[in-house]
Amino acid sequence: MSTKPSIAIIGAGHAGLVLALGLQDKGYQVTLVSDRTPAEIATGRITSTQLLYPAARAIERELGLDFWQESAPPAHDLQVTVAAPDGDVDFTWTAPYQPGPSSSVDYRVRIPYWLNMFRRRGGRLFHVAVGLEELESIAASHDLTVMSTGKGEIGRLFEKDKARCTYDTPQRYIAAVYVDGLRRTQRLSTEVTAIPGTGEVFFFPVLTITGPADLLMFEGCIGGPLDCWDGIDSPADYLKQAKTVVNKFMPWAADRVADVTLTDDKAVLRGCYPPIVRKPVATLPSGRKVLGMADLVVLNDPITGEGANNAVKCAKTYLDAIVERDGEPFDEEWMNQTFDTYWDYVQWATAYTNITLAGPQHVRDLVRAGTKSQVIRQWHADSRSVPENFFPAWGDAAEAEKFIARHTALATTES
Repeated sequence: MSTKPSIAIIGAGHAGLVLALGLQDKGYQVTLVSDRTPAEIATGRITSTQLLYPAARAIERELGLDFWQESAPPAHDLQVTVAAPDGDVDFTWTAPYQPGPSSSVDYRVRIPYWLNMFRRRGGRLFHVAVGLEELESIAASHDLTVMSTGKGEIGRLFEKDKARCTYDTPQRYIAAVYVDGLRRTQRLSTEVTAIPGTGEVFFFPVLTITGPADLLMFEGCIGGPLDCWDGIDSPADYLKQAKTVVNKFMPWAADRVADVTLTDDKAVLRGCYPPIVRKPVATLPSGRKVLGMADLVVLNDPITGEGANNAVKCAKTYLDAIVERDGEPFDEEWMNQTFDTYWDYVQWATAYTNITLAGPQHVRDLVRAGTKSQVIRQWHADSRSVPENFFPAWGDAAEAEKFIARHTALATTES
């Protein structure tokens, strides 16, 4: 009877834990390395603005990992609003997510729960900051080492894939707060407000450490008026600035945020980073190979909410590839093939995100066309789960024009 290969995963984020728990369920002995303990994560600051669309949620359910179906507040709909130059609403439309709602669970809830679950199942869990020396030791003692985090020197082992990178610098300054007391105007939704030439604001429900709440996220074009978070450090300053931004750029929503309070003093986030694609295989000084995954190798801006979904889908792709390997060595060719399978999916999420950041006229036209066609509205909501379905219209002005003409004509005929 053959023994299953030993797998090490460096980084206990969303992708690393889905892969680790999925492999455990298949009978693999997994070593997981995290630089923070569950308690440190649960009591720390928020680290992301995660939102799972229906397709990624279905994968987690399939793997038996969605423990928050009843407790996490569902985002039933996608609501898109575009501001007019005079500060009023230009237009707005809403479409339901299908086949079910989207959902957001604070990583301070999700990650500690999964880490403790991994440990209870008998997984080897180590809390250490991994440098090159530690990585060499781990790679030497396991049949496959996967990295889902890339801090410091070990992250620099993965070469930038210049041919697949669109931007060299950050495109948005990002800030977020979790709040209680957001006033409702409709059923729970992902609310996306675009302020042309300035940035975007997002409201959506989240399950955090204090219970159901809402996330307010702000993406400001670098150097623009929504890039206004420098020097904001105290929890009170974060909350004050969030209200100020809404009052200034979304005056129609000012009353909704008038009484919001932070869920906790750690429910704040700000920063920026350049979107990047890296080559998936790193070679250690010893010659051993390490496979990168998820945000380490494909890091997108959060403007489209694809990041957590990419993490789940990368983990599922890698899980399937490891199981299908059936005892054969995890050599460099296999590593590249495994990433290529993931790239077949994530290239569309990356293109969708990068084009959205640029905001060309044909994309603005596609968004506006949602006011004229229920089919187009539904296409916007559904394609977030399967970004390839945004294309070719999202990537080509002529295709966008044909797409809009076809579906608005149908809408006119049906009415």
